[in-house]
Amino acid sequence: MVDPQRKNKPPLLSGNKHYHHLAASPESPATNNQAERARRDAVIAWRISHGTRSEEGSAAYAATMSVLETCQRRGVDAWAFITDLLADAHRSLPHRDIPLPA
Repeated sequence: MVDPQRKNKPPLLSGNKHYHHLAASPESPATNNQAERARRDAVIAWRISHGTRSEEGSAAYAATMSVLETCQRRGVDAWAFITDLLADAHRSLPHRDIPLPA
């Protein structure tokens, strides 16, 4: 049953935990615009290619996109990093982490 007093309150006062998080963490963005922009390239690629054909393909695509996005955010040359990663894998060396910005 809906509380009649809660029904007439504005959303900020209605007890929604997301609003409380926003108020408690002013450094958090008020929108999910950054997340939407991060997904934009993947969504466009999915629409053009009609997605992958298998679970393995989906997992590989998601991992690749994650590495590319992380490298971009950390200022690392993504293609050089992936090339080195594949060369290490070919030599049976352990995988490396994406370096943090200096």
